[in-house]
Amino acid sequence: MKEFFLKLFKKVKGFSLIELLGVIVIIAIIVTIVVPTIQGTIDDARKSAFESSVTRIKDGAVNECMRRLMSTGTEEVIYTFELSHQSISPDTYPVLEFKGKSPAAGYIITYEDCTVEYGLTDRSYYMSKTRTGKVTESVPYIQDSPEQPLAPL
Repeated sequence: MKEFFLKLFKKVKGFSLIELLGVIVIIAIIVTIVVPTIQGTIDDARKSAFESSVTRIKDGAVNECMRRLMSTGTEEVIYTFELSHQSISPDTYPVLEFKGKSPAAGYIITYEDCTVEYGLTDRSYYMSKTRTGKVTESVPYIQDSPEQPLAPL
């Protein structure tokens, strides 16, 4: 009986090459299916975060315009963003207060009636809205594209 068990366990030394290759193929198939799904989810989250930041910036500009309108009257104000730095024209107004990530580049204009126009990018996505209300939803950013202006026209 002892000899039988010794022979039985002596034959089993490990996995064969075919078994290892089978496991590797199964893992590769699973990775091929899962990675694009995860990447798509990450891209959707980045796009949503950019859209949320643009909405907050736009709301901050409208709120600032309404505040000016209530106190002293208002005029056209242009906020420009370059390398996440904000500048204002005319420079007598404070910088925009908003929550969220500052855009990498672009502009936002508040007009006398507190309507807004903007073109903003985070270097991955671009969003714009004209004074007449034409909105470009979040689209992939194309550097130096005339269809994606980052300065007032």
